[in-house]
Amino acid sequence: PYTLQVVYPEGDTVTGEAYMPSPVDIVWPQEGDTISISSEVYVEPHPVAWNACHNTGFYTVQCVPDVDTSEYDNYSPFVFVPSFSADTSYLFFQERTISPESWEYDRYYLVRITAMGTVYSEYVQLGLSLGKANLSQGYGLFSGIAIDEVRVFVVE
Repeated sequence: PYTLQVVYPEGDTVTGEAYMPSPVDIVWPQEGDTISISSEVYVEPHPVAWNACHNTGFYTVQCVPDVDTSEYDNYSPFVFVPSFSADTSYLFFQERTISPESWEYDRYYLVRITAMGTVYSEYVQLGLSLGKANLSQGYGLFSGIAIDEVRVFVVE
């Protein structure tokens, strides 16, 4: 486990302990692949595969435009909504389901998998307002994530 210790100037100490997710590795698609995504949202699945990670509560999957972040204002906020999965494959990108009209073809995207630590996963599942914490003498949590992403060219 990793341990966090914060010592305040007044002498109070807050500690937390968490196991970090093991590295995530996208198996498919590979860096630079061209992938076809149907213009019909639910017609053709979009398989993405990755290794199972230890100390992981769930995964998020995103397929976002490969642009400089300063260009994000030009996109619908729904383009950045992740899909959630407890499995190591996912069939539909949430962005396509929520906002299909914002999807552009013949461009590069980043397929990003994030493995969320078990402490964070428990926090989200119990509800953010319940005050669940793994820090002594404090509210909040100490957890970790592992991320992998590949750049792909998306066609219809």
